[in-house]
Amino acid sequence: MSIADFPPIDLRAELARRGMSQRSLAQSINAEEASVSRWANGLKIPDHWRPKIAEALGLVIDGPVSDE
Repeated sequence: MSIADFPPIDLRAELARRGMSQRSLAQSINAEEASVSRWANGLKIPDHWRPKIAEALGLVIDGPVSDE
């Protein structure tokens, strides 16, 4: 998966698949739980959060990823 493929992710389904709560994801990426909730409910995940979420979920990203 490349970072360009990440936005369509169903965050709610990915969390459920891993038995992970929104709170635990928020804590692992140092984000507000309310933000994770909004993303899980369909709000577009901002570009700078995508690599952190992918890493926390164990998703494979091919190629360089900028955190900027």
